[in-house]
Amino acid sequence: MEEKRFPKKGFTLMELIIVIVVIGILVSLAWPTYIKVIEKSRVTEAKNMLSAIRQSQIRYYAQYLRYSTSANTIDIIIPGVPEKKYFTCTPTYTTGVERIGRAVRTTLDKPAGIGTYIIYIYENGTFSISSGYEYLL
Repeated sequence: MEEKRFPKKGFTLMELIIVIVVIGILVSLAWPTYIKVIEKSRVTEAKNMLSAIRQSQIRYYAQYLRYSTSANTIDIIIPGVPEKKYFTCTPTYTTGVERIGRAVRTTLDKPAGIGTYIIYIYENGTFSISSGYEYLL
């Protein structure tokens, strides 16, 4: 009697290990770029809030001929502790520097390798960021 041999179906253990290693290498190459893109989107959120603070500061200056240094005196609601996400935004004024708002990165969902940094907005609408994080602007 002849035995019928069926071809084996499926993958060998070695083939599966090779596929897993290749996927791991691809993920390790893409991960830093992914982290930067996510952090840049969070910076955009902070810049939008700082732009709103700037507009409010300009209105405050038009009325009182000085800039506000308190979130309680401007005409917008800045997200408080329960609502804030990735930044703590505050109106501020530094004499001689013309910074009128700042956003400090909180520890919420902060990826490894990203430290605490501060974004400032100036009277003319330009932004600056802590040294070493310029790539985020």
